Amino acid sequence: MAVFQRLGSTHAMAQWAKDNQTEFYKMYARLIPQQIDMEVTTKPCDVSAEPLPAKEWDERYSSDRPN
Repeated sequence: MAVFQRLGSTHAMAQWAKDNQTEFYKMYARLIPQQIDMEVTTKPCDVSAEPLPAKEWDERYSSDRPN
């Protein structure tokens, strides 16, 4: 970290990246995780293909009552 700061920190890194975009993107691509190990524990929401009629929308999402 000390070397990074002595070399100009993020400002110098941004300038180098601008001047060397191909090398920067090669390096950046290696930082992206190749595999994500996770477990999804929520159920998907029910999404209707048809929009709600205006009256039903107002009944559900009226600003004068909590959702």
